[in-house]
Amino acid sequence: MSQKDHMKQFSARIGEEIGLSDWFIINQADMDDYGELTGDSGRIHNDPVWAAKETPFKTTIVQGTFLISQFVRSLKSCDVTISLDNWAYRLNYGFNYIRMINPIKEGVRFRGRFTIKDVKPKGRNGTVTTLDAQLEIEGQQGPAVIAEWLFYEIGRAHV
Repeated sequence: MSQKDHMKQFSARIGEEIGLSDWFIINQADMDDYGELTGDSGRIHNDPVWAAKETPFKTTIVQGTFLISQFVRSLKSCDVTISLDNWAYRLNYGFNYIRMINPIKEGVRFRGRFTIKDVKPKGRNGTVTTLDAQLEIEGQQGPAVIAEWLFYEIGRAHV
């Protein structure tokens, strides 16, 4: 698909929800492992007894950076068909913004929701696609995390 064709196809889909993920759970062992791996440990994440007694959440909450990584997991669980035909590759291009709105407590189910927000040309053979992405908590009003997530699609040299 050429840059022009990709722009045309995705411009027509702006505002379209392209994915609603499976439900996921992050348990205490996951948060402890993540804290050990990244150094993002703290009582609010890794000490259930303290968190139950000292926080308004009455349990531990998932690390914010761990939640951001769940966008990838969530999007991959969606039945999203964005063809890479005639593209060399697609890169995670980062975020325009990320906001942590509501904490996700240990053991609570959450899922991702993704909508095409924008597509713009980049260079001679590429595009940057922007998704509105959010993580929502089962049974709770308002999202946990909202973000504008960017992908850079790079075309093959012969396209």
